[in-house]
Amino acid sequence: MRRVATFVLALAVLAAGGGPIRAHVGVEELGHALDAEVARHPGDGELHLQRARAHFLAREWAAALADLDAAARHGVARDVVGTTRGQVLLEAGRPRAARTEFDRVLRRSPLAWGTVFERGRAWLALGNAERAADDFGRAIAHLDTPRPEQVIARRDALVSLGRRAAAVLALDEGMARIGHVASLELAAIDLDVELGRHARALQRIEGLLAATPKNPAWVVRRAELLERTGRAPEARAEYARALTMIEARPASRNGHAFEELRHRIETALGKSAREEKP
Repeated sequence: MRRVATFVLALAVLAAGGGPIRAHVGVEELGHALDAEVARHPGDGELHLQRARAHFLAREWAAALADLDAAARHGVARDVVGTTRGQVLLEAGRPRAARTEFDRVLRRSPLAWGTVFERGRAWLALGNAERAADDFGRAIAHLDTPRPEQVIARRDALVSLGRRAAAVLALDEGMARIGHVASLELAAIDLDVELGRHARALQRIEGLLAATPKNPAWVVRRAELLERTGRAPEARAEYARALTMIEARPASRNGHAFEELRHRIETALGKSAREEKP
């Protein structure tokens, strides 16, 4: 019995971190297994497609493209092959050729929203952030399950155009689709602060703390926002609360990040004490 389903699952797990990764033992083992399966079933287009994706993960661009050609010859849907070929070309540093592949697919299937998003990545690599932001936005609005990193990509494209207010809106639209993901809320807070929307930023961090009240990093962020809005006594109380949280943790669990956070808190409290002196 062929193990295509197993290979697909393995590739999904390997790619879950987002973007291609360099070859390691997992990718190599998968590649060897696929080599054996392709040798046994050379006319199986799906196996060639999965091996192309394994080559992609290993950053073996020429081999990936060769297997995609074989997949097309053996009956794999040309939209699937075309989108995958575009992804390979994009990661291989050939964004113009990648965009051409995505355009071919989209002429046949204009509602292939995953491919629309990939074309946005190609536009971005070509230096056209406006077209990238447009593709990203349309894709995210229509994908069944957009991912946080896709929303961040749209944010980045808009910020690169100097459109910070639109970038905040993009984050909010993304969260309307996938929920109030912390990474997206924190990104929106940063932009709100840059735009001088301190009250809105404070509202966002309070929403995060309502869901996870014992996160000292977010308590510190709230304290910093309270300072910005002129609420110094409340800010000091929040800094002190965050410090108490850190000190209550076992020392073995306080790594470098927590030590840096402690230093930020102590610096802020020291500055506040100096400013209070007559």
